[in-house]
Amino acid sequence: MKQIYIKKTKESYLNLCRLNISKEPFFKVWSAYAFEAVCIKHIDCILKSLEINNMAGEIGTWYHRSYKKSDTSGAQIDLVIDRNDNSINICEIKYSNNIFTIDKEYAKKLLNKISVFEEQTKTNKQVFLTMITTNGIKKNMWSEDLVHSEIVLDNFLVRSNQKLH
Repeated sequence: MKQIYIKKTKESYLNLCRLNISKEPFFKVWSAYAFEAVCIKHIDCILKSLEINNMAGEIGTWYHRSYKKSDTSGAQIDLVIDRNDNSINICEIKYSNNIFTIDKEYAKKLLNKISVFEEQTKTNKQVFLTMITTNGIKKNMWSEDLVHSEIVLDNFLVRSNQKLH
């Protein structure tokens, strides 16, 4: 019987670790937070991609916590852009290794976020849903009905690079 020796190098070990770590749930959570941080850092590029850089007023995150005795549910919005033209962009930031799909269940969650936001803030402004994703969203009946605008990671990073030159 012939023995086979596999030469283990630091590089091959690190590649194996990367492959294994990327499948772990904590890595997916970390990736999502990291992507949100990148988006916040590049908010000026997001505004340019939406072509609202001259209209943006207040920018931030928003959440409403539901209480046990309350009839309303909680909601968390990754990015809110309160514009000077009587409009608000509610941005959902989604990290995914693939094209992100909005299904019936997720569409309900998005509608709930918008509803809770409008109810709790008592805004009279027009609310637009913007999806910011790593690889885009799949076109289907829910995305077509809900999403007003879409930004893909490459779109605003290209604008960021153009800004540097």
